[in-house]
Amino acid sequence: MGKTYYSKQGIKGLRKYRRTIKSPYSGVSDVDYQRALGDLRAAGHITIENVDSYDTETEKVVDKDNFTKKDVTIHNLKFRSYHQHTGDSPHFRGYLQSGNDSDPKYKIKGWLNQHGDDTVIRIELVTTFDGE
Repeated sequence: MGKTYYSKQGIKGLRKYRRTIKSPYSGVSDVDYQRALGDLRAAGHITIENVDSYDTETEKVVDKDNFTKKDVTIHNLKFRSYHQHTGDSPHFRGYLQSGNDSDPKYKIKGWLNQHGDDTVIRIELVTTFDGE
């Protein structure tokens, strides 16, 4: 799973910071900005497994509704997935650390799936039997 970057104390500090953060946007109140960020319960990282290549390219586009230019970044990702007797190995692996002292550190597993016209990431949030 790799290195853990968030500790329980770190999450608690981030939660406290989010409740006092000031809005960087004129016309958006601090309270509305804090609501938009949400009440942080946990944070973690996910790694994409077996990446062969990743690159980005940026395009300038014009928003026809308000005639403004915007940058659009296109992400090109190529990775391998392995098929096992139990199904596809996870495409993503990571962890989620809660700020609650009674919660364990959770493991995250994820797969890219195609559902009709939608591409979705299916995730599982699991704990291990040994308390890891």
